[in-house]
Amino acid sequence: MSLTWPRTQHLTISRDIRLNVHKTQVSLLLCYVDHHDKAYDWAERRKLETHPKTGVAQLVEIRERVLQDQGVVLQTPSPFIQELLNTSLEA
Repeated sequence: MSLTWPRTQHLTISRDIRLNVHKTQVSLLLCYVDHHDKAYDWAERRKLETHPKTGVAQLVEIRERVLQDQGVVLQTPSPFIQELLNTSLEA
């Protein structure tokens, strides 16, 4: 699984623990440590940017997420079910 920002890697610490790091030729920045799924979820919601005025590296949380269509299909109830619903509502 790739991350949303370049030069970032997941290092496997154990079967379940992942370490998110940002790697350049001269540095290795520890960003986050957690269980497998939580580490990947954390990385998907953040990106590493350089502050425009100070030049300092900063992790920015991405709050906007695109949800995929779940493919739920709504159907009209059968006449039998519709009659049961009407009967129970009238009672």
